[in-house]
Amino acid sequence: MSDRAALLAAICAHPDEDTPRLMYADWLDEHGQSKRAAYIRAKVAYYRASRDDSALAALYEFIATEYENRFERIDWSAPDADLGARRAARAVHDKLKFKMTDKSEGVPTVKGVRAAGDFRGFLDTLHVSGPAAFLRRAPALFAAAPFTGARFARLTAEQARDIAAAGHLARFRELIFDTDVEPEAIAVLGAHPDAAGVSELDVQVASTRDGTATAEALARGKHWTGLRALYFSGLGDIDARPDANVSADLFARPQFRGLHSLKAWGTGADDDTVRAIVRNMPELRVIDLALNPIGGRGAALIAAKKLPHLRALDLSSCEINDGKAVGAIVNSANLPALTVLRLDGNYFDGPAAKALTGAGRGPGLRVLKIGSAHFTPAGAAALGACPALRGLYYLSLEYSRLTADHFTGFLKRAALDRLTFLDLTGNDLGPTGAKALAAWPGASSLQWLDVSYCDLGISGAKALAESPHLGNLRHLHSSGPGAGALKARFKRAFV
Repeated sequence: MSDRAALLAAICAHPDEDTPRLMYADWLDEHGQSKRAAYIRAKVAYYRASRDDSALAALYEFIATEYENRFERIDWSAPDADLGARRAARAVHDKLKFKMTDKSEGVPTVKGVRAAGDFRGFLDTLHVSGPAAFLRRAPALFAAAPFTGARFARLTAEQARDIAAAGHLARFRELIFDTDVEPEAIAVLGAHPDAAGVSELDVQVASTRDGTATAEALARGKHWTGLRALYFSGLGDIDARPDANVSADLFARPQFRGLHSLKAWGTGADDDTVRAIVRNMPELRVIDLALNPIGGRGAALIAAKKLPHLRALDLSSCEINDGKAVGAIVNSANLPALTVLRLDGNYFDGPAAKALTGAGRGPGLRVLKIGSAHFTPAGAAALGACPALRGLYYLSLEYSRLTADHFTGFLKRAALDRLTFLDLTGNDLGPTGAKALAAWPGASSLQWLDVSYCDLGISGAKALAESPHLGNLRHLHSSGPGAGALKARFKRAFV
């Protein structure tokens, strides 16, 4: 075996380790392939630098994946030097280019199997639409590249048994099961001891699959004990979603106790499901339960449970109509690490002033989306005074029925000296609210402002155009009379 073949064999045999990859990069340098060598080293270095478990990681995830197109004008180093440095490092990383194909990487051509991904400098994922062909050629595929992930478009229970029996399951760290994978296939894999090596599992539910049967199949997988991320998404017809009691039973299973990230949006999860999650998963960093029939009781359960590691919580577009529960989550001392909070799309009155102004966790929030609410004057003022908001970078209050009086009360109490992004779309601010914003010293940190559909009027728009506090704006979105004055003042920032 040549030195190159031996090094590639070591990479494939130890795909979780960086040392064989870096040794291969050294060999490439010695043999005139410095571009490929530099690419591998850069990919490995970026992976090492970006895999931290921190509030910064949660904040960056929100910015990088959910709203990149809205944030391109913002200099995030202004409110947070570390966040700015991470974005700069990502920009450099994204410019790295090295074309890898099945042929260039020596991956055999297999009908129904496609190599993909780019992880630490090598192809890393197999897209499998032909499980039978994959089973026949799996040894050759695993010998060609350090594949640790697989996306199965379809899979039967019998094929799953063959994969586990052949030892192939032990190779995978990430698995994605599309909608044509049989629930029993998921159960078979989860019942095999090698399932303990899988750290990330993504299961999609749609009208072509029975959601209840899928949830029950996952629950039977007692060996999913190594999972750190579980994505259980509901797609398509609501009738395909799992029964809420089945979801609650699923998330109460001991194999999921070590989860760091749970995303179960649109799966019919209710308040009892939330109870199972907060009782069984103390290590959670991310909870995404958007688009579920979760009410005020579920929100209150999260606020009342000690979840010391929780960084990001998404309860958007649920059925939370309790302003007291909303206020409790925003200010809960039981969630000391919470950095990103989404509560938009819930139609509640408030939030409750007492819950916001009582003893809480301090200024840890960096992102708050609380749109579609029905603010009361007391709720708006209390939100402005809430200590948890004092380190906020991003605030969205769109379509929250804020009047000029509500908004003025909020600004009088708000101490948001690092607020960078403010979305007020669709509120009835009027000229008085616009003038209050123009006179607010806290606006001096704003780089992104949306006051479209706020009926500012000509005098309100003129006040914003003349404000001494809006000199750092890089993006301004407005509509209606007075837009010309704003465009003249803010020029390139105006969109």
